[in-house]
Amino acid sequence: MKFLHDIIRERLLFQAGIFPKPKKNIDYNEIRRKQWSIKFEELMRNRLCMGYFRYGELSMQKGKCPTDNVVEIERRLEEYRRTRNAENLVDIANFAMVEFVVKEPKLVAHDR
Repeated sequence: MKFLHDIIRERLLFQAGIFPKPKKNIDYNEIRRKQWSIKFEELMRNRLCMGYFRYGELSMQKGKCPTDNVVEIERRLEEYRRTRNAENLVDIANFAMVEFVVKEPKLVAHDR
């Protein structure tokens, strides 16, 4: 239950432009849709599929990683800063995910 001072505070903050008017009904599926890039995910998946043929299944790479993922993330970030080539951002995301899977294989969901 909201108290009168909560309602007044919300209205004052909204009028001052500090906070947007709160939504009554939040559609979490709509939030999920707006907060994701299907194209980015597609580019990530395409690269990961090629990685499957080069390096094998992701969950089986523990101890077999040919590169240091964190070093590669840093290298690709510097490359992105220099060139602004967005493909480096996809590579960074994939290296981060590979690092996550190698460190925490039990937390990986293999299907949606």
